[in-house]
Amino acid sequence: MPAKKTTRGRRSPLKGSPLRQAGQSVDDQILDLAYDKVLTPFLFAAFLVVTAALEWAKELTGAGPNPEIWTAIAIIACGIAGVRIWSARKRLAQLRQGRDGEIAVGQFLDRLREEGAQVFHDVPGPGFNVDHVVIAEQGIFVVETKTWSKPNGRKACIDFDGKRLYIDGQPAIGDPAGQARAQAAWIRRLIRELTGRDFRCRAVLAFPGWFIEPEAQKRAMASKNPFWLLEPKAFPHWLRRRDAVVKKSDVRLISFHLSQAVRRAGRGSIDAEAL
Repeated sequence: MPAKKTTRGRRSPLKGSPLRQAGQSVDDQILDLAYDKVLTPFLFAAFLVVTAALEWAKELTGAGPNPEIWTAIAIIACGIAGVRIWSARKRLAQLRQGRDGEIAVGQFLDRLREEGAQVFHDVPGPGFNVDHVVIAEQGIFVVETKTWSKPNGRKACIDFDGKRLYIDGQPAIGDPAGQARAQAAWIRRLIRELTGRDFRCRAVLAFPGWFIEPEAQKRAMASKNPFWLLEPKAFPHWLRRRDAVVKKSDVRLISFHLSQAVRRAGRGSIDAEAL
């Protein structure tokens, strides 16, 4: 399947839609039911209630019809709605692309379970979420996924000069590497609080569908605070090249406590400092 078109001159880095998640059909039904059977009837009923209230106000006050005022109000309301819908359209496209990227990377990482790894997705922190955590004998890896659009019609790559990340030759907005490192540090603190033991966590910055300059990967590994910079499909190869540094019993221990923390958090967040 060809890559999806996004905004003009840009395209999604994903070559196809990710596989469906467990329970996704039920989730789709819930959303459809909420819109079709709850939101739409509620809005229709609210419109009729407001209309009836206006008619009663006219009846009680003896006021006649005033289409000029209501026409002006309708024009203003339509303008505001149009602006908000247009801005939401772009944001929704970005969110969908980001969601599809996280799902695709998550499904790819899930294959590592066959090799004894434990994989967690969307671990909720205070004010942020960690996309993926891989716990294996080769170490603990905190994966931040960046599903950024690519230009149409030409090759584009990601580079790193030892301090700053460059996306298609332009400096990256924000500090993705710093974000990945901060999340790895938070997961390390969380695991220490949960188990009473300290395990090193490696930050991984993953760009699905992008070409990563080999020299950029070397500079990322040699930087002051090393991290992996890669296309997610390369992650298993990088993982297999490492020696075992975590015992199987510790993989089970960390996974058990982390899964319990995620379940306790529910729809909330995990506060490592409060544990």
